[in-house]
Amino acid sequence: MLNRKSLIIHFRSPKVLKKLKHRGNLVYFHKKRKYDVLYVDENQSETLFEEISHYRHVRRVEWSLLFEGNGEALEAPTLEEESVK
Repeated sequence: MLNRKSLIIHFRSPKVLKKLKHRGNLVYFHKKRKYDVLYVDENQSETLFEEISHYRHVRRVEWSLLFEGNGEALEAPTLEEESVK
């Protein structure tokens, strides 16, 4: 099983989606909010991060915080409820 990393890519135009389909597994995109989620192999993630960030219609590339390197989902921080006396 390959370890994957997910990238969140904010774009200016949906034209860039055609290029992104060839770089990894494009699992979700939102045309109105202009972002997508792309899964790439972990061993190629650094080079693809730099390459994608230089595309013409890409505004910003971010690492997704959903999964860590071990493939387990991160837990949301919980707030401890204070008892009122």
